[in-house]
Amino acid sequence: MTQAFLSYMLTVASILLLKLALVWAGVKIVQMGNDLLRRGVSGEFKFNASLSGAKADLASASPGLLFALLGAIVLIAAVVIEKPASIYIGATGEQTVNSGAASPPEISESPPTLKERQK
Repeated sequence: MTQAFLSYMLTVASILLLKLALVWAGVKIVQMGNDLLRRGVSGEFKFNASLSGAKADLASASPGLLFALLGAIVLIAAVVIEKPASIYIGATGEQTVNSGAASPPEISESPPTLKERQK
């Protein structure tokens, strides 16, 4: 196995581990919200914010709903948001790896230019 392939596999494994940890955390937060809803825990909170004339108000009668919503947001972030990473192979160049890539990227002989990176 080459160094490029091992670097690629390590990168993909770390991205997969991060996504699995986020899914686990999201599920646990949703379970906590579900438990709070089933037990009938009630408590009122109000959140007000204003920035440059825009106002936002958030009020809830149940902390279980808040935990369920936050857990759902974490789950969506874990599944939808891509986690790109870069692999450096000595001084020969940089490889960008997408977590959804099916096969290892080709190794370039020279580092990408600034215009190539911005594409």
